[in-house]
Amino acid sequence: MEIHSLHLRLIDKDLIPLIERFAVQEEEMENLTAHFTTTGLVVNGEYRTPFGFRVAFKTLWVIVASGSEIRLRLETLDISGIPASILRGVLIKMIRDSVPDVPGVSVRESEVVIQVEDAAKAEGVSLSVDFTAVQMAEGSCGIVAGKRGD
Repeated sequence: MEIHSLHLRLIDKDLIPLIERFAVQEEEMENLTAHFTTTGLVVNGEYRTPFGFRVAFKTLWVIVASGSEIRLRLETLDISGIPASILRGVLIKMIRDSVPDVPGVSVRESEVVIQVEDAAKAEGVSLSVDFTAVQMAEGSCGIVAGKRGD
């Protein structure tokens, strides 16, 4: 299958199944929420420490679409309202450890990379796509694609 032209619009509600799936995998994460803003994807939640107390966190992920990839780059990480760039590596490692068996998904440095063609192939769908733009708005994210060579 070739996608000649595509404008996919995701809304905050579309994130619920993804958040629920991740919450089941990561028992330490609680009260996860996510929403789109003009600057990216904001994910909030609480991390339950081994000592039993909860620590609130907030992340901002910038979404970039190029070629057959959609990349989510960790832009900011706040712990209990305080910038916590020193813990970026810990968060990225947690994510890397949780996605090794997810077809088409990998982690590179501070980015979660979705190879859409590979992910689709794992679901039995063969496609060719060339993402050209991401359009962020409050409550939604638009992803634009065209046929390669256009």
